[in-house]
Amino acid sequence: METNYDADWQEYRRLRRLCIIVFGGFVVVALIVAAVSNYYFQTFTPVLVLTILWMPAYLVLGYRFVYWRCPRCNRPFSSSFGYHKGIFCRACIHCGLRKFSNG
Repeated sequence: METNYDADWQEYRRLRRLCIIVFGGFVVVALIVAAVSNYYFQTFTPVLVLTILWMPAYLVLGYRFVYWRCPRCNRPFSSSFGYHKGIFCRACIHCGLRKFSNG
């Protein structure tokens, strides 16, 4: 039986890309806000506020990515209790489905 997991892998790629953009975007925006607020106001409080506002978004997105479900076995693709391979996982740690394969 031929299975097609293309939509699932597309969702995985979207989550991975969003995690990278949100994390990288935070670094860039925080550096700019820090430089501007230090130059004009001699304080880093806006960076602290930015971090407090940005962190929940990154945590929720990161959780969704780390615990993304394998299309074949519907268990977390790259993590198990206390064990996380994250972005470096090449196959499901539960059923062995290779990343981006259709079965």
